[in-house]
Amino acid sequence: MRSLGAICFIAIFTVFGAHAMPPEPVVKLVPGVFKMRNINSPDRPNPRCPLYFNLVLDQAEMTGPFAVTSMRMHGFCDMVIFPDETYYRLNYVSTSCGSHTFEGQRHTEAGFTKVTINDHRARLCYDRPVDQIELTLAEPEGQITNFVSY
Repeated sequence: MRSLGAICFIAIFTVFGAHAMPPEPVVKLVPGVFKMRNINSPDRPNPRCPLYFNLVLDQAEMTGPFAVTSMRMHGFCDMVIFPDETYYRLNYVSTSCGSHTFEGQRHTEAGFTKVTINDHRARLCYDRPVDQIELTLAEPEGQITNFVSY
């Protein structure tokens, strides 16, 4: 009788225990294109020739979320800017009050460049940041640059 009770307990635990844990939330990155400004820079952008950091967020079916960053220019300028597009494959890290955090990295000659993206577009809490997207770039040399969307 004891073995039958143990078998029933194991069967019930296996059936109900497997579904007791809530499934991982499926977070999809909402696509978008954003103009970003460097919050560490004291320089004000030139209104005739604004130079800005461009961020493209998208979701690919096979590889998942990714970000493409580049320098862009808008207007009539005398200088030439090479876009230097950089691709980052992103991984979902966490959600807090509806804000999603994604991280990614890419290998360069000096080491790994890491990117952290905080997406506040679906934030639910009252302390909502003014900026929709926050981007942090950590260079291998230790330089950290913070960008916000505008």
